[in-house]
Amino acid sequence: MSLDSLPNATRILAISPPEPSNSATGAVNPLVGFLLTALFASSCASTSPPATAPPHAFISYKAPEPGSKSLRLAVKDLIDMKGEVTSAGSEYLYKHSEPAKADAECLWIARRRQVDIVGKTNLSEFAIGVSGSNDYFGTPVNEEKARHRSQR
Repeated sequence: MSLDSLPNATRILAISPPEPSNSATGAVNPLVGFLLTALFASSCASTSPPATAPPHAFISYKAPEPGSKSLRLAVKDLIDMKGEVTSAGSEYLYKHSEPAKADAECLWIARRRQVDIVGKTNLSEFAIGVSGSNDYFGTPVNEEKARHRSQR
């Protein structure tokens, strides 16, 4: 997703982050308060089942050709991939954004070397946090962790 495709208010936020709170009065910039409220509300209020199937690792997935010996690459959903929506793990962006018109430059060498790109991987909404928890797409399950525990 390029800055040109974002609404003006979002584009301004992406270019110039909001000012922090006024330490003298303890007041929070209203824009910061709004964003924190929106992020909190969107990440805490989901009661519907996840939009992806377990183990919730992919937002979109295309199986490689049977018998393919090509290297496989999964692209984090923060990187534009032609024909796919870049949602940053956000339900709103997933439902309201247009698919990318071109690949991000970092995918150029993978495409040139005919790496098999199998899909977009899940992440915490807006990449805030390291747990991968995502109420809309589902929290990825580490199947290796369960195997490791059973071998103890």
